[in-house]
Amino acid sequence: MALPAIGGHIHLNRPASPQQTEASPLLAKGNKLFEQSVKRGIGHFQSSDLKQVISALRQLQSAPDSGKAQRVQDAIQHWEQHHPKEVAARGARLTELKQALAEQGAITRAAPQHEPQVMAGGTQALLQKSMAGLEKLGSYACTDAQTFVQPNNPSYQKIIGKLNAFGQDPLRLAANQRANNSANMAAIQITRNKQPLSLRTMENIAKAVDDAKAGCCSTLAYSAAAELLRHNSDQRIEVLAHRGAQGHAQTHCFVVIGRAEGSELTKPESWGPHAKVVDPWAATIGAPLVGTPARPPIANLWPPTESVFDNTHRED
Repeated sequence: MALPAIGGHIHLNRPASPQQTEASPLLAKGNKLFEQSVKRGIGHFQSSDLKQVISALRQLQSAPDSGKAQRVQDAIQHWEQHHPKEVAARGARLTELKQALAEQGAITRAAPQHEPQVMAGGTQALLQKSMAGLEKLGSYACTDAQTFVQPNNPSYQKIIGKLNAFGQDPLRLAANQRANNSANMAAIQITRNKQPLSLRTMENIAKAVDDAKAGCCSTLAYSAAAELLRHNSDQRIEVLAHRGAQGHAQTHCFVVIGRAEGSELTKPESWGPHAKVVDPWAATIGAPLVGTPARPPIANLWPPTESVFDNTHRED
């Protein structure tokens, strides 16, 4: 176990003062006791908040300091607030870990007063303020229409006509590539580096999507979230994703507003009565722009399996 050098040797026969007590093995470099305690088999869903706890703990183990200990504590608090059922099922070593963090100086923070709360009528008011921008996104060309839209779709000719017009405009194609590049870089940050999507990145993607007047589900979802955030004061706004076993053809990205604190991401029935699903990509192929957890715009790529962005836990 790596410990900061204090000078001289550690004498095991000398009683330690409270300040010199040995750190918990959970914080030792390379220790995977906590990580193993939260695993539930290959392919089993693990929330992005739990992944953030594990990532922050690894960083603390690699280079211990009080700032990293606090980041682990903050990540734990967010996990406890947003995934209480997962915490109950997998938190066997959580008390031990929090005690070890407290010994490193980490504190439990009070919930910020500005954190969005789900309020009756609030989601509907937010949608009304944002609707013009959301409908504009839903009118754009769908860049992967040929993969998902069949000739029996009543709007097939209109959808493919928009796609063809987009494909003949080099400036729009270049703008779409910028949006895709930013989205791909964001995906790497989220999945590989466990970093939350920043608002700045979403704004950049939204600008490129507007220039392209086209998008796929992820770039349109980021753009919709950016539009909603411009009008928001008190609502939770998330970009969520469904990932199936067959890659791109079973992957979808959309926005959810007003999901209740403490509800389970993979169980829409727990989200509360005010939650709404906003899906501009669905609108580009003739489906509804807005739905509910019980009736989402795209029902066969549902429910969400992971969180990509949450304005209650974000980087600016």
